[in-house]
Amino acid sequence: MTELDLVVSAVCSLAEDYRTFGNRTAVELIRRSGYLEHRSDVTVDRLAEGLAANPELVRAWFAWSDDTRSDAHWFLRTCGQDSFELAFLDPAGVHSAVAFDDEVRACAEYVHREVARIADVA
Repeated sequence: MTELDLVVSAVCSLAEDYRTFGNRTAVELIRRSGYLEHRSDVTVDRLAEGLAANPELVRAWFAWSDDTRSDAHWFLRTCGQDSFELAFLDPAGVHSAVAFDDEVRACAEYVHREVARIADVA
């Protein structure tokens, strides 16, 4: 495994790690993952590959999305069988909604945006 593979794996595992290691913040986990040093190389395609290999991580990200309570954040939801939505929610409403028919791809897009959002405050 390359260093980038390890970073992508750590980013894919972040939601599960956050739940498992309740004493670490999301910002701390992102810093530890190496994401900040490899941000431009952690692409949606790479995340999709990592998530496809580990379906329980997809479920962890859906749970993460469901648990998010900030005023402005990305969210991911199931809209029906093989129908998923990624959108941004802020006090003015829902924006940038995108529909997907692939759960892993929707999740990868969500992880890409959500981790970048958190990293911006890191």
